[in-house]
Amino acid sequence: MSSLLTAALLRKISKGTPNAANMNSVLIALDRFGTTTGLDQPHRLAHFLSQIMHESGSFKYDQEIASGAAYEGRKDLGNTFKGDGKKFKGRGPMQLTGRRNYAAFTKWARKLDPSAPDFVAHPELVNTDPWEGASAIWYWEVGNPTDKSLNAYADQNNAEMIHQEGERRPQRLCRSARILRSCRTGHAGLRPD
Repeated sequence: MSSLLTAALLRKISKGTPNAANMNSVLIALDRFGTTTGLDQPHRLAHFLSQIMHESGSFKYDQEIASGAAYEGRKDLGNTFKGDGKKFKGRGPMQLTGRRNYAAFTKWARKLDPSAPDFVAHPELVNTDPWEGASAIWYWEVGNPTDKSLNAYADQNNAEMIHQEGERRPQRLCRSARILRSCRTGHAGLRPD
Protein backbone atom coordinates (compact mmCIF):
# COMPACT_ATOMS: atom_id res chain seq x y z
CA MET A 1 0.00 0.00 0.00
CA SER A 2 2.77 2.47 0.86
CA SER A 3 3.76 2.93 -2.78
CA LEU A 4 0.20 4.01 -3.59
CA LEU A 5 -0.16 6.62 -0.87
CA THR A 6 2.39 8.74 0.98
CA ALA A 7 2.31 11.51 3.55
CA ALA A 8 3.50 13.96 0.88
CA LEU A 9 0.60 12.96 -1.34
CA LEU A 10 -1.93 13.37 1.47
CA ARG A 11 -0.55 16.81 2.31
CA LYS A 12 -0.94 17.78 -1.34
CA ILE A 13 -4.63 16.84 -1.51
CA SER A 14 -5.49 18.10 1.98
CA LYS A 15 -7.17 21.40 2.50
CA GLY A 16 -4.92 23.34 4.86
CA THR A 17 -2.12 21.84 6.91
CA PRO A 18 -2.95 18.37 8.23
CA ASN A 19 -1.91 17.10 11.64
CA ALA A 20 1.01 14.79 10.83
CA ALA A 21 0.24 12.26 13.59
CA ASN A 22 -3.41 11.92 12.53
CA MET A 23 -2.45 11.60 8.89
CA ASN A 24 0.26 9.03 9.65
CA SER A 25 -2.22 6.97 11.65
CA VAL A 26 -4.31 6.54 8.51
CA LEU A 27 -1.21 5.64 6.49
CA ILE A 28 -0.16 3.04 9.08
CA ALA A 29 -3.63 1.47 9.09
CA LEU A 30 -3.82 1.43 5.29
CA ASP A 31 -0.39 -0.21 5.09
CA ARG A 32 -1.51 -2.86 7.53
CA PHE A 33 -5.16 -3.43 6.53
CA GLY A 34 -5.75 -1.65 3.21
CA THR A 35 -5.12 -4.61 0.93
CA THR A 36 -7.26 -6.94 3.05
CA THR A 37 -10.19 -4.53 2.83
CA GLY A 38 -9.86 -3.68 -0.86
CA LEU A 39 -8.54 -0.17 -0.33
CA ASP A 40 -5.49 -0.91 -2.47
CA GLN A 41 -7.51 0.12 -5.53
CA PRO A 42 -6.90 3.82 -6.34
CA HIS A 43 -10.52 4.69 -7.12
CA ARG A 44 -11.69 3.16 -3.83
CA LEU A 45 -8.91 4.85 -1.92
CA ALA A 46 -9.84 8.23 -3.43
CA HIS A 47 -13.44 7.88 -2.25
CA PHE A 48 -12.29 6.63 1.16
CA LEU A 49 -9.98 9.62 1.55
CA SER A 50 -12.69 12.09 0.60
CA GLN A 51 -14.90 10.64 3.34
CA ILE A 52 -12.29 10.69 6.11
CA MET A 53 -10.82 14.03 5.09
CA HIS A 54 -14.23 15.62 5.45
CA GLU A 55 -14.91 14.06 8.86
CA SER A 56 -11.45 14.82 10.25
CA GLY A 57 -11.12 18.33 8.78
CA SER A 58 -8.28 17.13 6.52
CA PHE A 59 -6.68 15.21 9.39
CA LYS A 60 -6.88 18.14 11.80
CA TYR A 61 -9.08 16.32 14.32
CA ASP A 62 -8.83 12.79 15.69
CA GLN A 63 -11.62 13.14 18.20
CA GLU A 64 -14.79 15.06 18.63
CA ILE A 65 -14.36 18.61 19.86
CA ALA A 66 -17.50 18.43 22.01
CA SER A 67 -17.47 16.51 25.30
CA GLY A 68 -19.81 13.76 24.10
CA ALA A 69 -22.45 14.67 26.70
CA ALA A 70 -25.00 15.01 23.88
CA TYR A 71 -24.74 11.24 23.35
CA GLU A 72 -25.65 10.41 26.94
CA GLY A 73 -28.54 7.93 27.05
CA ARG A 74 -28.59 7.42 23.26
CA LYS A 75 -29.84 3.85 23.06
CA ASP A 76 -29.38 3.87 19.27
CA LEU A 77 -25.62 4.16 19.98
CA GLY A 78 -25.74 1.58 22.78
CA ASN A 79 -25.07 4.26 25.41
CA THR A 80 -27.11 2.67 28.18
CA PHE A 81 -24.86 3.32 31.19
CA LYS A 82 -24.33 6.62 32.97
CA GLY A 83 -21.27 8.33 31.50
CA ASP A 84 -21.34 6.46 28.17
CA GLY A 85 -21.87 9.64 26.16
CA LYS A 86 -18.56 11.17 27.21
CA LYS A 87 -16.73 7.85 27.43
CA PHE A 88 -17.68 6.83 23.88
CA LYS A 89 -17.56 10.20 22.16
CA GLY A 90 -16.36 10.40 18.57
CA ARG A 91 -12.76 9.30 18.01
CA GLY A 92 -10.69 8.60 14.94
CA PRO A 93 -10.98 10.06 11.43
CA MET A 94 -14.62 8.97 11.08
CA GLN A 95 -15.61 9.81 14.65
CA LEU A 96 -16.34 6.32 16.02
CA THR A 97 -19.18 7.08 18.45
CA GLY A 98 -21.20 5.08 20.99
CA ARG A 99 -20.70 1.96 23.10
CA ARG A 100 -22.31 -0.25 20.41
CA ASN A 101 -19.88 0.96 17.73
CA TYR A 102 -16.84 0.65 20.01
CA ALA A 103 -17.88 -2.97 20.72
CA ALA A 104 -18.41 -3.69 17.01
CA PHE A 105 -15.07 -2.11 16.17
CA THR A 106 -13.35 -4.28 18.80
CA LYS A 107 -14.86 -7.43 17.29
CA TRP A 108 -13.86 -6.40 13.75
CA ALA A 109 -10.34 -5.37 14.77
CA ARG A 110 -9.74 -8.66 16.57
CA LYS A 111 -10.57 -10.56 13.38
CA LEU A 112 -7.69 -8.69 11.72
CA ASP A 113 -5.40 -8.82 14.73
CA PRO A 114 -6.32 -10.98 17.75
CA SER A 115 -4.19 -8.74 19.97
CA ALA A 116 -6.34 -5.65 19.28
CA PRO A 117 -7.39 -3.85 22.46
CA ASP A 118 -10.84 -4.00 24.01
CA PHE A 119 -12.02 -0.55 22.96
CA VAL A 120 -15.09 -0.74 25.22
CA ALA A 121 -12.87 -1.17 28.27
CA HIS A 122 -10.29 1.32 26.95
CA PRO A 123 -11.95 3.70 24.46
CA GLU A 124 -8.96 6.07 24.50
CA LEU A 125 -6.93 3.39 22.71
CA VAL A 126 -8.88 4.14 19.52
CA ASN A 127 -6.48 7.10 19.26
CA THR A 128 -3.40 4.87 19.04
CA ASP A 129 -1.76 3.35 15.97
CA PRO A 130 -2.85 1.48 13.97
CA TRP A 131 -6.33 1.64 15.51
CA GLU A 132 -7.08 5.29 14.88
CA GLY A 133 -6.77 4.83 11.13
CA ALA A 134 -8.31 1.35 11.33
CA SER A 135 -11.47 2.81 12.87
CA ALA A 136 -12.06 4.65 9.59
CA ILE A 137 -11.48 1.43 7.64
CA TRP A 138 -14.01 -0.31 9.92
CA TYR A 139 -16.55 2.40 9.11
CA TRP A 140 -15.85 1.97 5.39
CA GLU A 141 -16.16 -1.82 5.64
CA VAL A 142 -19.13 -2.41 7.94
CA GLY A 143 -19.71 0.45 10.39
CA ASN A 144 -21.57 2.73 7.97
CA PRO A 145 -25.37 3.04 7.57
CA THR A 146 -25.44 0.26 4.93
CA ASP A 147 -23.62 -2.24 7.22
CA LYS A 148 -21.56 -3.36 4.21
CA SER A 149 -18.46 -2.25 2.38
CA LEU A 150 -18.65 1.06 0.55
CA ASN A 151 -16.24 -0.36 -2.05
CA ALA A 152 -19.20 -1.31 -4.25
CA TYR A 153 -20.27 2.34 -4.44
CA ALA A 154 -16.70 3.45 -5.05
CA ASP A 155 -16.50 0.91 -7.89
CA GLN A 156 -19.53 2.62 -9.43
CA ASN A 157 -18.04 6.07 -8.71
CA ASN A 158 -21.22 6.75 -6.76
CA ALA A 159 -20.28 9.52 -4.35
CA GLU A 160 -23.98 10.20 -3.73
CA MET A 161 -24.37 6.83 -1.99
CA ILE A 162 -21.05 7.02 -0.17
CA HIS A 163 -21.99 10.40 1.27
CA GLN A 164 -25.69 9.66 1.67
CA GLU A 165 -25.87 10.72 5.29
CA GLY A 166 -24.41 13.26 7.58
CA GLU A 167 -24.09 16.93 8.12
CA ARG A 168 -22.88 19.22 5.35
CA ARG A 169 -23.57 16.67 2.62
CA PRO A 170 -23.04 19.20 -0.20
CA GLN A 171 -19.56 19.98 1.17
CA ARG A 172 -18.80 16.26 1.34
CA LEU A 173 -19.73 15.86 -2.30
CA CYS A 174 -17.64 18.90 -3.30
CA ARG A 175 -14.62 17.57 -1.40
CA SER A 176 -15.09 14.14 -2.95
CA ALA A 177 -15.22 15.68 -6.42
CA ARG A 178 -12.07 17.73 -5.74
CA ILE A 179 -10.10 14.73 -4.52
CA LEU A 180 -11.31 12.55 -7.36
CA ARG A 181 -10.38 15.28 -9.88
CA SER A 182 -6.90 15.46 -8.36
CA CYS A 183 -6.57 11.71 -8.75
CA ARG A 184 -7.81 11.68 -12.34
CA THR A 185 -5.47 14.42 -13.46
CA GLY A 186 -2.55 12.80 -11.70
CA HIS A 187 -2.05 16.00 -9.67
CA ALA A 188 -2.08 13.93 -6.52
CA GLY A 189 -0.16 11.07 -8.04
CA LEU A 190 -3.01 8.67 -7.29
CA ARG A 191 -4.64 7.44 -10.47
CA PRO A 192 -7.91 5.52 -10.52
CA ASP A 193 -8.19 2.23 -12.41
